[in-house]
Amino acid sequence: MLIIDDRKGRKFAYELGLTIIGTVGIIVDAKLTGIIPSVGPIPAKMRTTNFRFTERPELLILQKLVSSACVKKGVLL
Repeated sequence: MLIIDDRKGRKFAYELGLTIIGTVGIIVDAKLTGIIPSVGPIPAKMRTTNFRFTERPELLILQKLVSSACVKKGVLL
């Protein structure tokens, strides 16, 4: 597994057949596995860094959490 956020790097890794995950995916996995109790304060902390987003991080995290919850329940989005 490769942890990467860079768009070009992700594309290249995907072409190589690597399993990839980004920062938002790590956050969501940490929440779903109970490593962190809440994702609430994380987007605000991320904004204080030089991390660049294509979308609002809280929306990305929420979308992934909802999607994961639906998969667990067998609901198709």
